[in-house]
Amino acid sequence: MKDKIKVQVIGATGYGGIGIIDLLSSHPNFQIISLLAKDKFGKTINNFYPHLNNISELMVEEVTQNAIGKDANVIIFTTPDTVAMQMIEPIYERLMKNNIKIIDFSGDFRFKNINDYEEYAQKHPKLNKFQHSAKNLLDKSVYGLPELFKDEIKDARIVGNPGCFAVSMILGIAPLNKLNLIDKTQINIDSTTGTSGAGKSLNEIQHFSNMESNFIPYRALSHQHVTEVKKVASSLGNTIENIHFVPHLINTTRGIMSSIHIELIEKTTKNKLLKIFQDYYRTDYFIRIIDNPPSLKNVRGSNYCDISIDVDEKGKHAVIFSAIDNLMKGQSSNAVQCLNIMYGLNEKTGLERAPLYP
Repeated sequence: MKDKIKVQVIGATGYGGIGIIDLLSSHPNFQIISLLAKDKFGKTINNFYPHLNNISELMVEEVTQNAIGKDANVIIFTTPDTVAMQMIEPIYERLMKNNIKIIDFSGDFRFKNINDYEEYAQKHPKLNKFQHSAKNLLDKSVYGLPELFKDEIKDARIVGNPGCFAVSMILGIAPLNKLNLIDKTQINIDSTTGTSGAGKSLNEIQHFSNMESNFIPYRALSHQHVTEVKKVASSLGNTIENIHFVPHLINTTRGIMSSIHIELIEKTTKNKLLKIFQDYYRTDYFIRIIDNPPSLKNVRGSNYCDISIDVDEKGKHAVIFSAIDNLMKGQSSNAVQCLNIMYGLNEKTGLERAPLYP
């Protein structure tokens, strides 16, 4: 490609922002032209994050309405919930007139209708009773999980990047629900995540003296990502009625491991289920179906999702293990995969990096 696609990153100084900067700085087809932020600005990005020395020295500027979309082909909002909707809505027509595409990391554009968003917002600890300010744009958005919605992403103007827990859970549920093989009333999921899943903002639970040698369940049976898991997985097969989800915080920086317990409609074997997963994801490079339980180390720093399965001796209860890096497949590298698809590139471009091991 002669001329690189120009990218603007809004929310550049958060974990999602630096993840995108890291990935796109070495991407052959994209060029970051501006970094914007609401709070931390006025210095180059490598002054905020010295690990980016010799990688990016772009100035972080204050985000303003006039600056949004300036000279860009695509805007990536690596911002918390409500930020993208409030910034996009007043200038949407201008952005579309200039053929500017959008990817948003928050829950603002993960849902096609306002009822689903309101269910999500009600469960979100910071959004209870919040009213969506750009609900007229929801039907223009596409859920950004490439393995399931590649064709829709290809022509999308707004892509809602999935929640990190949701990625690991949906990829683990989708193949069996597509074939109507699971009891839609009984899905129980335990997930563990590293402390980066909560972003950069500090709170007492994440203090080193609290996290060291600790394992903490939180927001049990009320996490907001369940809404998108139910909606997305149901759109592929049977309507899922109940998901009982308990996330746990562990004393590591990054990674998600989901253990998905399901009741099977028919008696089966581990090998048959593995074959179903292998067939379902046969063209999806970043999904690795493995025989043994996955580990966080084997996906760390990569866009891979490792999935394995075990079945009990009666052949009616299965556990699906799904492991991702929450900052990569659960966030930044998944967004780059979407970007590649949106611009007609090979979806692996810029993402064929091995996991960081050990």
